[in-house]
Amino acid sequence: MRVTLHYTRSRGEMVSFLLTVFRRIRAGAQAAARGISSSRYAKLRRRSAVGLLICTLILVAVVAVGFYHIYLDRTNLPDLEAFVRCEFPGIGHVYDVNDQPLMEMATEYRLVSKYEDIPPVVRDAILAAEDKNFFSHSGVDYSRIPHVLGRLRM
Repeated sequence: MRVTLHYTRSRGEMVSFLLTVFRRIRAGAQAAARGISSSRYAKLRRRSAVGLLICTLILVAVVAVGFYHIYLDRTNLPDLEAFVRCEFPGIGHVYDVNDQPLMEMATEYRLVSKYEDIPPVVRDAILAAEDKNFFSHSGVDYSRIPHVLGRLRM
């Protein structure tokens, strides 16, 4: 013998039935939460919240100290005067009686050129090979750090 049940509820009735079920579940969960809050689990929850707050404060302090040492601390920097006074070895010229160059003497044959004297194509080529965002950051491209860390092999 086979029994078949037919539900003749409409879609609106089914939705209201499901909403009633969910309301009852929520009310039960709220009642259970009120019971838990007065028990020892509430103390445990408060302890974990305090622990999370302490860990967050420690992390913020470590980041602040690191930021200070990287960007603001200027106590142990080397003296820059030697770098400022640095002159590249030049080319010595020997002239004849008529002020015509007779010979050049140097250990390194360098010519110091200005930034404006370098053709834009050469400047762009150097920047493309080194760092395409050179003029848009302050010396460290933080957007590339995840890429570098991904390429590290431990």
